[in-house]
Amino acid sequence: MREGLADTLTLQRFGIAGALYTKLRTTNAIENFNGSITAYSRNVKRWRSGTMVVRWVSAAIVEAEKTFRRVHGWRDIAKLVSALDELEAKEEAATDRVA
Repeated sequence: MREGLADTLTLQRFGIAGALYTKLRTTNAIENFNGSITAYSRNVKRWRSGTMVVRWVSAAIVEAEKTFRRVHGWRDIAKLVSALDELEAKEEAATDRVA
């Protein structure tokens, strides 16, 4: 539990609240997306190569994209992106200090 504690509180640490927080705190969107890919590629009986996998998954993504809806709280995504940029800059600075 302690190992994943920081990850579970990421949205709160970034100050994300409201509808965007509600949408991103679960993995439902990811599970739905993965289910769409599985359903689309279910008819393949034999995967022949890595490029075949990429083609089928790409086609499944294009099909799944048709069912996507706007994320509630999308106006707060800019706040999330800036928080992620700040985190990345801090991590790069820490890496530069170590090196």
